[in-house]
Amino acid sequence: MRRIRLLIAGGAAAALAGVLAVAVVALGDGGDDPDTAASATPPAGGSATPGATEVTAISPLPEIRRDLATRFSVAPGDVELVRLAHAGWDGCLGVRQPGQACSEQFIAGYIALFTLPGGQQAEYHIGGGRSVGPIDRATARVDDGVPVAAEMRVDFDSILADYARDDLGIRLNLARPVTVLQVVPFELDHQCLLPCDTHAAFVALQAGSEGFAYVVNSERPLEYKGREDPRTGGDAEVQLAMRGDLAGRLGIPLAQVSVVQYRLVTWPDGCLGAEKPGEVCSQSLVPGFLAVLEAAGMRYEYHGAGEHFIAVAFERDVRVSPPLPRETR
Repeated sequence: MRRIRLLIAGGAAAALAGVLAVAVVALGDGGDDPDTAASATPPAGGSATPGATEVTAISPLPEIRRDLATRFSVAPGDVELVRLAHAGWDGCLGVRQPGQACSEQFIAGYIALFTLPGGQQAEYHIGGGRSVGPIDRATARVDDGVPVAAEMRVDFDSILADYARDDLGIRLNLARPVTVLQVVPFELDHQCLLPCDTHAAFVALQAGSEGFAYVVNSERPLEYKGREDPRTGGDAEVQLAMRGDLAGRLGIPLAQVSVVQYRLVTWPDGCLGAEKPGEVCSQSLVPGFLAVLEAAGMRYEYHGAGEHFIAVAFERDVRVSPPLPRETR
């Protein structure tokens, strides 16, 4: 395994809801101002730093699944998520009831399609902290939405990694928490006759002492791989190093730290989007990643490139610049 070097070059106290206002729009607005300074030292008593944010739902998909199971009197495991698609709408999320007025605000979100036993389908529109569904096209005027710019798209890897964590609990009837060990993006090795999404992510999970894995993709959301070891390589190793860094800072076991998000991005400068006062940052674009880790009921943001990373939530007096999207090919 390669040696991982920790770069403490400056970071920022950006709340997860603020950071993921684009990446995971289902969280809605809120969170700290990304320019707010964060203390580098946790307060007395072991509570989280001001740069951390409280755990909230990454998306409503697990809750929607359980609601559908209740509505149709089936087991949650019999409700299958079969497709996600980016879409943008007005304030009604593309579902307008007769006589309903909709704001003109553009909301970037996504469509989620579920199936139930017997082939029945349930469609939901999700965005701006809200979800609408199951949609009845016979009683409402439904707009399938417009394309969404890359910088406004939700992060399906993060959403589906969280959904896989919940799915494993259902599949194995687990009462104990499931840890997300890694979210490793890759490209599917196949060609499509029609436009298709070849981006996927390998999600490694831990329940107790056992490891499990899924492959997630917007057009085949959950492919359960069963008992399988985590992957190795650059993305996997730096995620393990970040988990170890956070576990050490908080004084907790490594198994209690999950990877909530690992998104490939382009940083706008050599400071990886985290500039200290008086620091001179090169203006060259830097391919890297934005990561969010979860532990002890809080979430912590990390910026990185290659094997280097910055523990953003623990840095003081820094200014954050948002990342640009990066193609995975």
